[in-house]
Amino acid sequence: MAHNPLAPNRLSPSKSPSATTRPPSNAYSQLSIGLHWLSALLVLSLWPMGKIMDQDDVGFRGAGLYSIHIWVGLVVCSLTILRAVHHLSSAKPERLAMPRWQRILFVLNHYGLYLVLLAASLTGIGMLLRAGFLPRPFSSFKPIIFERSNGPTELHETISTVFMLLFVLHIVGVVSHQATHGRTLRRMGVPIGD
Repeated sequence: MAHNPLAPNRLSPSKSPSATTRPPSNAYSQLSIGLHWLSALLVLSLWPMGKIMDQDDVGFRGAGLYSIHIWVGLVVCSLTILRAVHHLSSAKPERLAMPRWQRILFVLNHYGLYLVLLAASLTGIGMLLRAGFLPRPFSSFKPIIFERSNGPTELHETISTVFMLLFVLHIVGVVSHQATHGRTLRRMGVPIGD
């Protein structure tokens, strides 16, 4: 039977079929935690790089940023695919207690973050293909010029903005749940809370 992230947690640990083999965990696996925080750091480095590159006067210093942004973006794309596969195929900790409307927002936000990261990666690759630049991202020492009217460029910028909005909503939800219920951050390896 497929895992339904919206379904309430109906089985108590003592009635769970796997309770006899291992106790339920209140935290994600070390791999999940590591992939989460590595992805977060890399994605948060991409945003300011993109904003700096968006300026018309970046000149020669922008050439290095383009290469770094490209490679970090490709790593984030790979990590996002790995995270999605791992998330769908691995055991999850007990669900946090929350009303159904919050659970729906929680699930939509998480899957939205995955989808938007993949869409940002695909539009970034589209920009590189349109510029004829994909095969050798470290080979150029001059800035790549992406025309504003280029469809992938506009879409990439829009998707990046949508990602940041989802990210802020994610942070607000985590902080709110941590403040009202505790142990939310502890599940992701941050040793605070209940």
